[in-house]
Amino acid sequence: MAPLLRTLTTLAPDVVVLHDVNWWPVTVADHARRLGAKVVAVHHGSAESGAIGKPGPRAAWRAGLSAAQQRLYRRADAVMAFAAPREAAGTPHIPMRYGVDAAFRPRYVPSRGNHVLYAGRLAPEKGVDVLLDAMCHVDPGRELRLLGRGPSERALRGRARRLGLTGRVTFGPFIADPAALARAYTHAACVVVPGRHETFGLVALEAAASGAAVVATSGVPAARHTDGLARIVPGGDARALADAIGAAADAVPDLLAAARLGARRSWRAAFEAEARELRSLVA
Repeated sequence: MAPLLRTLTTLAPDVVVLHDVNWWPVTVADHARRLGAKVVAVHHGSAESGAIGKPGPRAAWRAGLSAAQQRLYRRADAVMAFAAPREAAGTPHIPMRYGVDAAFRPRYVPSRGNHVLYAGRLAPEKGVDVLLDAMCHVDPGRELRLLGRGPSERALRGRARRLGLTGRVTFGPFIADPAALARAYTHAACVVVPGRHETFGLVALEAAASGAAVVATSGVPAARHTDGLARIVPGGDARALADAIGAAADAVPDLLAAARLGARRSWRAAFEAEARELRSLVA
């Protein structure tokens, strides 16, 4: 902690943006305020999602995490979030902005694959268990490919076996290269983002901008910013998710709309807008 505080003192910043909750953010916020800097706390996830998978009573974790967020947000000059969290009541809100890499643009694919694709962390809050349940109601000729690693992998493999999906579900590492990931999106019958507590759900935006068919739940904020290219279903509803997967897989993607989405949601545009917001704090 001391090296970080010394570095802030040396830099004498106008604005300090707090992302990492593991860096004793309240201490950092107080130090930044003493230096005369404005403090922006970034909201990366709800207390509800943070409590999922923790040992012990979920309600206790949720209450503790919520209280910690409130302590930090009260010290901030603004909270950066996709939607202002209730813990930040009374603190100004700065919209959190996301962009898509230039690699995520539509391309002509002679024929899409017959598989459903999930790309992301395998963790309790990601809703992959519900996606496995949904696959029981999807055309049995379709496979599910899970690209990612995480603490839930073992449990998900067991769930797939119990559901009789062993031959239809494959696990693989996440694809870090944007161009390769964009190809994986567009070669799938559809891309699914099933989480109920996503902070943003960037995969939905990337896949839609790539020209892929996308299905997401109402718990994925990014899905509401895909210009209608993503099919949105209630979170936790396996049958609704299965129906949407079938419809998306049979649909013809709108590549022109995908190209427009990617151009409008560039990282350059996102960073320029965020910079304007931060400058306004010190104007």
